[in-house]
Amino acid sequence: MKKIITLLLLLLLIPLVQADEGLVFSDMTSSDPDYELVTNFNKRGLFSGINGEANLDAPLMKAHGVMLAMKLVDKEPDLALAQKMGLISAIPTADQSLSKAEWMVILSRAFKIPLEVQPGQAWYDPAFKLGQNLKVLTQEDDPYSPVDRRLALRSAYKFESVFKVQIQQGIVVKVEEDLMNIRNGLLDPAKTAIEAEKDIWGSIIKLKDVDPAIVPVARLEALRAYQMALLILHQMRFSPSSELLPLRQTWIAAQLKKAVQYLPPSEGFGADLRHMSGLTSSEEVPAVYELLSE
Repeated sequence: MKKIITLLLLLLLIPLVQADEGLVFSDMTSSDPDYELVTNFNKRGLFSGINGEANLDAPLMKAHGVMLAMKLVDKEPDLALAQKMGLISAIPTADQSLSKAEWMVILSRAFKIPLEVQPGQAWYDPAFKLGQNLKVLTQEDDPYSPVDRRLALRSAYKFESVFKVQIQQGIVVKVEEDLMNIRNGLLDPAKTAIEAEKDIWGSIIKLKDVDPAIVPVARLEALRAYQMALLILHQMRFSPSSELLPLRQTWIAAQLKKAVQYLPPSEGFGADLRHMSGLTSSEEVPAVYELLSE
């Protein structure tokens, strides 16, 4: 009988044990209001805690806050680089605390939010007010009070969710403008091969940092296809070859067909590049294209 009762007790305890399995930090449970946020940041390598604990009530050191802000905007978490980017004016010491005013300014600068300090305002006023508007700070918060880890992660999440989308979309818009300028540059007799190639690679590098979870994949794939087409057009202009012309036209046709399929509104731009490559019709695709695209 005792064995049966013991077995029943063990069976009852199993779900309780399983409910705690997989918890990232020993001092947090899944019922914590910030559990998903903290878990998300941990999986992305933005927050690791201390000795297996999140320790959310502990103060966040300024150096750690700066490195978190750098990671949020996909930059190397390097204090010297942060200083060069203007996030901080001086490199903090290891034991230097972080105030709420400083944290709002650092986040605002990291996400390149255009804030201007007006005459009569404190150096932190616009950023601090932004934090209050985003409801990560209250009207009663003291600008010089220290930031704890919970507040740091909550505010980091809020800034990212609000402003990173705008930044990423802005990059894509700039890349689209770049592609039109590159097209015009390839038609400009004064443009040198080096200048034109730098423009193309600059466009490619910009697009590399765009998060496909934020910008539609179809739009990104179309832009990448246009970048490849422009690289080939660059070869056609600056390294012409009658022997390679059919192959180059084949690959341009393939890239333009892909781009327009992904982004139909860009058909006019595709038609321009097609004409520049010597292909007169959207239906004109060299015969070898079908073989190469299999």
